[in-house]
Amino acid sequence: MKRLLYLALFAFRIFACQTNRKGQNSQDSSDSLKNIRVDITQGGAAIKFDTIYFDLGSLDINGPDQTRDYFFANTGREPLVIEKVETSCSCLEVAYPKDSIAPGTKSKITMTLKMSEISSGQFYRSANVYTNASDEPVEIIMQGIKNYE
Repeated sequence: MKRLLYLALFAFRIFACQTNRKGQNSQDSSDSLKNIRVDITQGGAAIKFDTIYFDLGSLDINGPDQTRDYFFANTGREPLVIEKVETSCSCLEVAYPKDSIAPGTKSKITMTLKMSEISSGQFYRSANVYTNASDEPVEIIMQGIKNYE
């Protein structure tokens, strides 16, 4: 009977460790960012992004600038204000609403990556979005590979 109990406990530990490892792998994978939705609330305003991440894939070295829209909604009860957006480099241009966003309203932030200003190889560029919905910014991301040829 003791052997059966020890065997059951051993099997449970193995199962628990494997389940934990699977969860860690999915969090570390960049694929987990593809469908991420961010919902941040503080007080009455709230911001909920449809996505914060774009993988641009493999791009031609002489290719055109890359522009992506980051759609979001104010899911709170008070007007949402985007206070500022800080980019990780001068190779990014960001356009965002300067007026407050009413509760229940959708809007977008447009980010353009100037391809002529980044070097060849892998890149990861981002912008921090500061709002009245949280003390912490939301990071929006573009990444990919700029080919040598």
